[in-house]
Order: sequence, then C-alpha cells, then structure tokens
Amino acid sequence: YTFTGGTFESYGCAPIDPTYWLSGGNMSVQIDFPLAQTNPKFRVWGMNDNDTATVQVNGNFYALNSQSAAYDTMVICGVVDGNGVVFANGKLAGTSSGNYSYQDVTILASSITSITVSSQAGLGWGFAGVTVCKGAVGVNENNATAFSLNIYPNPTTTNATLQFGTAVNNASLTVYNAMGQLVYSASQITGTNYIINSANLSAGIYTVAVLQAGQKLATKRLVVAE
Repeated sequence: YTFTGGTFESYGCAPIDPTYWLSGGNMSVQIDFPLAQTNPKFRVWGMNDNDTATVQVNGNFYALNSQSAAYDTMVICGVVDGNGVVFANGKLAGTSSGNYSYQDVTILASSITSITVSSQAGLGWGFAGVTVCKGAVGVNENNATAFSLNIYPNPTTTNATLQFGTAVNNASLTVYNAMGQLVYSASQITGTNYIINSANLSAGIYTVAVLQAGQKLATKRLVVAE
C-alpha cells in the first residue's frame, strides 16, 4: 500500500476499525500486487452522498459501471439512512447522509498489477483493505488455510499474544507495516502461542503472517494504538 494525504481514524465499526480516512481531494491509496490479479476487491466504509472517488487500474483511469465492476451488499455496523455506494459517471459515490456501513467493490478485470483509489470530494470515508481470490492482502484480515490464528489484545499498546489453534513446530513469523515493509520477524517458534512486544512498533496497522515448512499458515491484522 502507498497512502497519500489521509490518516488512520477510528469510528467504531468493527471488525474493520480503524480505516484509512480520505476526504476532499488529493488523498489516495495505491495497492501494488506482487502477482497480477483477477477480480480483486477493495473495501470502503462510510461513503455518504457528498463523497465520491475514482479508480485507476494499472495506472489508467478505470470507469466504474455495471460491466466493469460490482459491489457487494453493504454490511451495517451502526446507523444507515441510504443504500451504500453506487457507480455514477464512472466514479464510486455514496447515497447516504449518515452511513455506518462498509462494502466490497470488485474490479471485473484480469492482469491487474495495481489499483489506485482516490478521493474526489466529500467530508470523508474510509478505505479498509483489499482482497484477492486466494486470501486477504494487507489491511483486511483473512486466514490463508484452516489453521486458526487469534491475536489479543487487538488493538494493543504493549504486548500482543498470538494464539494458534494448532501447535506449531519450528515455525516463523513476519510482521509487515502498511507500506509493505518488514518490521519484525521471528523463527523457531514452537507451541500454541507467541508474544510480540508491540511497544517497539509505531502506532498503525500491521499484517502478521505465520509460516511453517515454507507454507503460509495464516495471516492476521494487528492494530497498534498510540
């Protein structure tokens, strides 16, 4: 992810809080995929009727319409007085004046190496991650296999305990920040839990991955609060 102009904000919409908040113009999120993707999704939260956004795919403007994209039914996490998002004049737009919900928007195309979502107008809305067909990448949390991973407390300000549903043997751990930079790693992990000293991490959203024998067992989001 490359974040420009916005900030991470909390508005009480579990399980995706906080989101990357964009308002007005000159704010954007760019997602770069290591491998080309087909039909990836990105998630937006709280788009009201004064909020609009544009999308670029592989560096070019991508007009959103019923043939080029789709959006899922909104998930309500508070009060909503509208119908979520719509496609209008090639852009993504909200329909509510009070919107505590989130939705996934699917780009109906293949060979996608990058998506840029840019705020064009409005008082603000949240970007909450991207999902590809084989799992979640970055802000969104999703387990790559049936192996279960829980993190508590989450958000945290000190230590975070990783609890594994199945004991691991000589596993490894990586932690990447929102910019895709490796900020923490560990190896030779054995047992059903592991403690990360998150006091050494700056406030933000991180992606934790557990690997064993060269296979990624699970990924999970870790939020470090100030």
